[in-house]
Amino acid sequence: MRPAVTLLALLPLLLAAGAQDGTEGRAVYAREACWQCHVHARDVFPALTDARRAGPVIGAPGPARSPAWHLAHLYAPRATSPGSEMPAYAHLFAENPRAAEVEAFLKRHDRDGDGVVTKRECEDFQGLDTGNGIVSRADAAPLPSPDALALVRYLEGAERFAPVEAPPHASPPADRENAAARGRALFLATCAGCHGERADGNGPAAPFFGDHPPRNFLRGDYKFRSTRDAAPLDEDLFRTIRRGAGPSMAGWPRLPDTQVWDLVFYLEGLHPHFLTQELSVTERGGARGLRFVQSRADTDDAAGAVLADGRIRKEADLRWWWIDAEGERPIENGLEIGPHTFWLGRPVYDWMDEFRPKPLAIPEPPFPYSEESAAKGAQVYRELQCASCHGPLGKGDGMAAATSRGNLGEVVLPFDYTRGVRWFKGGSDPKSLVRTFLTGLHGTPMPSFATGFSAVTSAPAPEAPWNLAHHVLREARPR
Repeated sequence: MRPAVTLLALLPLLLAAGAQDGTEGRAVYAREACWQCHVHARDVFPALTDARRAGPVIGAPGPARSPAWHLAHLYAPRATSPGSEMPAYAHLFAENPRAAEVEAFLKRHDRDGDGVVTKRECEDFQGLDTGNGIVSRADAAPLPSPDALALVRYLEGAERFAPVEAPPHASPPADRENAAARGRALFLATCAGCHGERADGNGPAAPFFGDHPPRNFLRGDYKFRSTRDAAPLDEDLFRTIRRGAGPSMAGWPRLPDTQVWDLVFYLEGLHPHFLTQELSVTERGGARGLRFVQSRADTDDAAGAVLADGRIRKEADLRWWWIDAEGERPIENGLEIGPHTFWLGRPVYDWMDEFRPKPLAIPEPPFPYSEESAAKGAQVYRELQCASCHGPLGKGDGMAAATSRGNLGEVVLPFDYTRGVRWFKGGSDPKSLVRTFLTGLHGTPMPSFATGFSAVTSAPAPEAPWNLAHHVLREARPR
C-alpha cells in the first residue's frame, strides 16, 4: 500500500508535538544551517551579523503557517514566497512512487481541466485516491522525510500567532479594465505559485496542500463573503487578500491598496459566479441572456471539453456568449448590442443589476465578549444542532462528519475550532464569525443560518449570533 501523502494523513504527526520545540527538529534546523539566514526569537543558535540574516525571524509574532505551507516552502520556496532567496530543500523529500500513475490518470480523465477527477468524471479511481473522494495532484505529492516533518514541528512550535489586521483602505480605481490587466501580471508574479497560472488552483505548490488545495477561481466557490449568494463583494475579496485565509494562505498586509484592487478586478474578470449558469435578462427588446463557458484552451482535446453541468462545448476559450433570437455570438471587447457596449470584466457583471451580489447587513458587535454571553452561545450551539457536524465539544467529530462532502463530492471534514484561532480562515474576531454563520461557506456543507437564528429560544434573535461567536472563541482558547 502506498504511503498516505495528503495533509489530512500528516496532521497527526505534525500536530502531536506542534507546541514543543522538539530536539529532532532543532537538530535538523542546525544541520541544514537555517540559522545562517534566520534569526530565532529565542537566540538558541549562534548570533551572526544582521547582514547575513536574510530570512524572517523564527518565532516572531505574525500570521500562522500550516504544516502544508511549511512543507511546500521547504520543497519549492519561491512557489510560496515569490522572490525568496532561500534554497530548495528537496533532498528532505522522496519521490512519490505513484506520481507518474496519478499524472497519467489525471491526463486521461480530468475532462474539465481543473486538476481534479471526481466520481462524475470517472467512477473507478483505481486505488489512486486517499479516501477523500477525488483524485488530484495532491495524490502525487513528494513524500516528506522524518527530518522534514521534524523540522516543520520545530517551526510550528516556535510560532507566536498574531492576526493580520485589515485597516481602512483606499477606494477602488476607476479604470477597472486596466486594473484587471495589471492584476493578472501581479497574480502571475505573486499568486500563481499556489493558485496556478490559469487561476485554477494548480500551481507548483498545490500538491502539498492535500485536502485543502489552493482556491480554483474558475469554479466560483468563494467561501468568505458578506452576500446572500455565491458571488462576493469587491470588499470581500479585498479583505481576504489583505488578511489571508488561515495558515495555508497568509495575507498580504504590505501590498499597496492599489495592487490589492488590481488583483480583485483580475479575479472578478474571470466571472466565476456565472461559470455554469444560463441567465435570462429582460430588456425592451425581449428576453436575452448571458452564458459564460469554460473549456480547455490549453489542451489538445479542447473540442471535447465538459462543463460542470455535463454539457459538452466546442469553444476553445473562457468567454461570455450573448444569446438572443439571432443565435449565440461571443462577446468581445467593444461589442455593441442595442444601447450597451460590453467589455470583458466587471462592467458586464455590474450591468446585470438583478444578479449583482446582495450584501448582508452585519452590524458592529452589540456587546463585548463575556462568559455569560459565551454560556448563552453554548445553548444556541445545541439548539442549532451544530454538534451534528462539529461534535458536542467542537472537535469536528459529529455524527454527520463521516458523510460530509463538498460540491465536487470530496470529503470535507467539519472544522475543529478547538485547535485555536490561528486555524480560523475567515477571521477570528466576533464579526467575522457572525458573517460566516449568516452566509455559510459556499462549496462546503456549512449552510447559512441567517433564518435559523430566528427560531432560537435560548437568546433573543439579534443577540444569538454574537452569543454563538463568543462560545466558539471561548472553546478555541488554549487549554
